[in-house]
Amino acid sequence: MLRGGFRPDIEGLRGVAVLLVVAFHAGVGGFSGGFVGVDVFFVLSGYLITALLVRELTSKGHISFRNFYARRVRRLLPTFGVVFVVVLVASYVVYAPFELVALRSSLFSVAGYVSNLSFARHAQYFGPATAANPFLHTWSLAVEEQFYLVWPLLLLATTVLGRRIGRERQALWTVLGLLTAASLLLCIWLTGRNQPYAFFLSPPRFWEFAIGGLAVLLPPTVARRPGRWALVGLAVVIAAGVLIDGSMAFPGYLAAVPVIGTAAILIGGAADPLAGPLRYLATRPMQWLGRMSYAWYLWHWPVLRLAEAAWGPLGVLARLALALASLGASALTVRLVERPIRFRPTLMRRPLLTLAVGATIMAFGLTATYAVSRQAQEAQLQTNQSIFTASWALPKFYQEGCDVSLYGTATPDGCEYGSVGASESIVLFGDSHAGHWFPALQRVADASGAKLLPFVKDACPSVSLDMFNDMLARPYTECTQWRRRSLDGIVQLRPRVVVLSNNSAYVAIHPKRSQVTPAAWQAGLRATASRLTAAGIRVVVITDIPRGDDGTICLARQAWDPIFGQDCSYQLASALNPAARSAEAQAVAGLSGVTLVSMNDSVCSTPICPVRRGDTILYRDTGHLTVAFSRSLGDLLGKRIGDIAGPSPKAGRT
Repeated sequence: MLRGGFRPDIEGLRGVAVLLVVAFHAGVGGFSGGFVGVDVFFVLSGYLITALLVRELTSKGHISFRNFYARRVRRLLPTFGVVFVVVLVASYVVYAPFELVALRSSLFSVAGYVSNLSFARHAQYFGPATAANPFLHTWSLAVEEQFYLVWPLLLLATTVLGRRIGRERQALWTVLGLLTAASLLLCIWLTGRNQPYAFFLSPPRFWEFAIGGLAVLLPPTVARRPGRWALVGLAVVIAAGVLIDGSMAFPGYLAAVPVIGTAAILIGGAADPLAGPLRYLATRPMQWLGRMSYAWYLWHWPVLRLAEAAWGPLGVLARLALALASLGASALTVRLVERPIRFRPTLMRRPLLTLAVGATIMAFGLTATYAVSRQAQEAQLQTNQSIFTASWALPKFYQEGCDVSLYGTATPDGCEYGSVGASESIVLFGDSHAGHWFPALQRVADASGAKLLPFVKDACPSVSLDMFNDMLARPYTECTQWRRRSLDGIVQLRPRVVVLSNNSAYVAIHPKRSQVTPAAWQAGLRATASRLTAAGIRVVVITDIPRGDDGTICLARQAWDPIFGQDCSYQLASALNPAARSAEAQAVAGLSGVTLVSMNDSVCSTPICPVRRGDTILYRDTGHLTVAFSRSLGDLLGKRIGDIAGPSPKAGRT
């Protein structure tokens, strides 16, 4: 087991872990898997906390929960409280009020150390919407705190049971081993079913802490060549930081790579903390970086997010400069806040006073969150209510629950709009990029005396393809089932026209898992269109709109604080996907009864495209039209659909 005394290699390993995380968040090339630094921290926590508690159980026969939690409070809460309040105030200055209002629930969860629960329900770590949250990185702190709540109780109960049966050491091995196996299996299963739950929740992560605990139980003689253990372990950790990336199913079994690598380093260091590469981890610069790691982890992410919110996308050199600036802030925080409080004799002698200070810090954080969110809510009504409305207003069928969520496989019944009850019908079929055409098509349906039927599912194109969903981190089987059922239902309905539209971001020359090649997109669209025309149904394919900047957020930030306002226009050339457009043109070529329609000349007809035209905001985010702008295009869309209204294609076999 780990003996008392300082381990310089562990301090340096903390430095390696935080360097990996910061390099990943700063967008440094070659560190696509730098987020595994968090897994290194988890194993380190499991190792150190298990060693501390087992040592106390061995020497004293019990655990002083009061002293344990007082030490955790002095170590973690003061620095966290300072960073939280500073970032909260800075967010009020930089972010638009309605953004802060939208973040309110996650802000309270951050202040209460349960942000991982909030992010598990509402977020995707690698998704763009989540990445804008300046407190996203606190999910790992919440997991650590939940570990601290469970671990002392688990080790105490296991030790008491082991003493009763005379096998204390075996009991610890058995319990930690079973916990490792159960948690790892849960992690792998959840990664395949619901990746955010596997990533953010504590139970699927506890096996990483438990591996650290098991490493404590090994005798130092296990590593007969400690330098080789450390060398292999360090190589594995760095390889994970370089080779793993956000498109992979993580954590799952992939998380075992950095976890096992970290355990190997710890086991080698237990035998000789200066063996092989460990002597480099023990150097003064690496130890200093290790001492800064907690504060740097807290500071670097919000600094990067706030800067990009204020000034727009930044280059890698600017992000590196900001990361270094946040390291300077970390050094000041450690010197002025962390160390004076952590080692203050009065607090060290009086654990109850320390716990009271911790409770005060949390209460202050919650109070500050309430005050800032309340101010943001009032400012929203005063400064940019119209922008907020444009951002959050959704087409009517979404409001009435007629869309299909990620897990759904059937469109709800009774979803009719336009001229309800009419014999003629128009079907809107596709993902959310079809959904944003609903207000325009509702005007078309009203004018033509037809009913409008939405068949719209989240992140599921109407193109006949088996898709992979990044949010679920698995094949999107619900999409395939929904599309098949929808096509069968549409053929039975025999509508006058089916309007297809889909997100062009699925198409890439060199696709990742959630993307497809232009050839596959072409074949899939042709298959869908052919199935419909064979049933005598006319098909209109609306090409995807240019992918612009997040118009409402940009405009709201400009209105709130012009000093930090960004240029809210975007370049048309970089906003289009020519590969998708070409694939769609080839897909419909030669098909009778299928027409390709573009509305992009009405969205943008100049090299530099605005996100606002007069009083009308065009985009509610980066890829969806606002309800008001979509409705304004209804007459033009009706003319373009009307121009092709003629005899239906000859029905064939379906």
